[in-house]
Amino acid sequence: MKLPSFLYSVDRFWLHVPVGLVLVFLAWLSWVLCIVYAALFLAYELNEDVWTKDNAWKDLAGPMAGVILGSVIWTLIKAVT
Repeated sequence: MKLPSFLYSVDRFWLHVPVGLVLVFLAWLSWVLCIVYAALFLAYELNEDVWTKDNAWKDLAGPMAGVILGSVIWTLIKAVT
C-alpha cells in the first residue's frame, strides 16, 4: 500500500499534530489568538521550506489532523455539558 505523500515522514506528521490541538484551544479562548497563531505557524513553515528545501509544506497535514481531532473533542465536550 502506497502512503500519501504527506505521510512519508510519519514522525514529522505526529510532531505537528499538537499544533492543531493548540489552535483549537486558542479558538476556544479567542478567535483572534487562533488566527494569529495559525498565521505565524504558516509563515514559519513557508519560510522553512524556502530556506531548507525539506518540503516543510508537508508538515501542514499534522496541524490539520490536530484541528480535526481537537474539534471532535470540543464538540463531544459541548454535547455532554
